[in-house]
Amino acid sequence: MRQRSVSFDVLKGIAILLVVLGHVFRTSLRGAPSVIEDVIYSIHMPLFVLVTGYFATRPIDWTLRGVCTFWRTKTLRLLLPLLFIAEIAQIADEGAVSLPLRSMVGGYWFTYALFMIFIVFFFAQGISHLATRCYIWIHREKTATEALHITILLLSIPIVEGLIAYFYTFDSRICNGLVLYKVAYLYKYLLFGYFLGRYPQFEALIRSEQIGAVGFFSFVVLFTALRLGVSFIGQEILITLAGLIFIYSATRIFVTEQTERLKWIRALAYLGRVSLAVYFLHYFFLPDLPILRNYEQSILGDPIAHFAFQALLGLAMTTLILIPTLLSIQITRSNRYLRFFLYGEALPKN
Repeated sequence: MRQRSVSFDVLKGIAILLVVLGHVFRTSLRGAPSVIEDVIYSIHMPLFVLVTGYFATRPIDWTLRGVCTFWRTKTLRLLLPLLFIAEIAQIADEGAVSLPLRSMVGGYWFTYALFMIFIVFFFAQGISHLATRCYIWIHREKTATEALHITILLLSIPIVEGLIAYFYTFDSRICNGLVLYKVAYLYKYLLFGYFLGRYPQFEALIRSEQIGAVGFFSFVVLFTALRLGVSFIGQEILITLAGLIFIYSATRIFVTEQTERLKWIRALAYLGRVSLAVYFLHYFFLPDLPILRNYEQSILGDPIAHFAFQALLGLAMTTLILIPTLLSIQITRSNRYLRFFLYGEALPKN
């Protein structure tokens, strides 16, 4: 198992903060789109998936027992909470029980989409495993197996996106219910994280100050161009990759054994460790703010005032939402059975 680094907890902490902040804008305010909101939604979920991919480098045990263990872990961690928390949220919101898929299409789509992404990743890894074994059997050497492995995984990206686009031609409603468009969108970022975790030289390159600076300036230029109406094919993907590279590089460089003792770093790391629980529970504490929404509409003509309003209100509301969310997490996680059913954490063995 890859050793856990505080910097990755911080990355997940940043991601969940962006998630809550983004939901304040889209659920509580529901106002006009802004620069802050567009920046958040270009990177927050891809950042989660990138970190997940980094820790997906542990080789899959292709025995029957190993495969069953792999899927039992993914099912408990990603799907079990949907059967409880998402349904509770649905009952609280509409006062009625619904099919789990309906809850997924609403706010709780991410863990289901991540499970679907792991299905794709599992099959891509399986094909790579068979191909490399055949190559070794035919050529009696392993020199090109890594190149073959990388090629197969990279080819899986356009294949998956093409297949999903093809499925949508039959029944878009079912495809949306299965959040396949999210799978097509996020799968590539899982592989990006996987390559970072598997290949130290690639990780060192992406982590370097030079590449981090390139990521920052690329993000600013591409994002600004898009806001000004200058667009081209693949631009949004490049914006997301540039943002991910900058955040990854900056976090990995800044978070060291010395800086990880800083209180705000420790706070972000804690948020990262409970990020999945925050994702599930923060929805219960998102308020509806019609008065502030009306005020926001009145200042849309002043970009500076609108930006300041959203920034200050977003940070304040995110803090107020996190307080009861984290308290609820502490209370529910104190019970091992609630940890199991609500967060998919394995029951401790007696």
